[in-house]
Amino acid sequence: MDLTRNELKSLRKLSTKKGRREAGKFPVEGVRCIKELLSSDYACKMLIVCRNLLSETGHDFLDSLRGVPVYELNTRQFNQIANEKSSQGLIAVTDAKKFDTIEFEAGELLVVIQKMSDPSNLGSIIRSAVAFGAGLIIGSESAELYSPKVISASSGYLFKAKIKQVEAIPGELNSLREHSIAVWGADNTGEDIGKIKEMPSRIALVIGHEAFGLADDVARKLDKIVRIPISANVDSLSAPVAGSILLQRISERMGILK
Repeated sequence: MDLTRNELKSLRKLSTKKGRREAGKFPVEGVRCIKELLSSDYACKMLIVCRNLLSETGHDFLDSLRGVPVYELNTRQFNQIANEKSSQGLIAVTDAKKFDTIEFEAGELLVVIQKMSDPSNLGSIIRSAVAFGAGLIIGSESAELYSPKVISASSGYLFKAKIKQVEAIPGELNSLREHSIAVWGADNTGEDIGKIKEMPSRIALVIGHEAFGLADDVARKLDKIVRIPISANVDSLSAPVAGSILLQRISERMGILK
């Protein structure tokens, strides 16, 4: 099927944050991310294809699709809406969701993102949260969740993540404590995670800003600060790397990973 000029114009607008917000839709590029999208509860509205750019994997994937409207563009038209420099010739368009609720469960592990400005960092920690069985609470000052870089860095696992987005992290930490969830912060001044003998049944791990760490108003709400031991030759790890390792250690100790 072909797209009209107005439809192409609308698709080009999805390359901006404002355009995605106004349309309530966002694009997803690449076979891997689109596969995760289609296996989630998101509603894929259309698939846009440029056959000149399709890899063998892309051809096989396209042949396997059923029930999704497919529209074809030439290379020039496709590049006008593509974000990836080395495109695989496939873009899905889907409806956005509101990230306004999250259920608290027994044996819960949550990761709280105070503020993560870099979309690649945010995507990486989302992927790790899904890998280690953690839900996410993300401050509204973080990178846009439907940014192409967030989706790409998460390898599409954004669509499988359990997420709540909030305006004020300190207030949310109060709510977590009211639900008997231990609130821990990640910082290299904290207690060695490997030496903690008793693990609470419900934990929220707070990860601070990439450059500035935990804000004072957040640090005051913490029950404990934890760290992973590293070589004296390195003063710290990046926020998503340190957070991911801590999530793995905590998840394993809580029995989430078996």
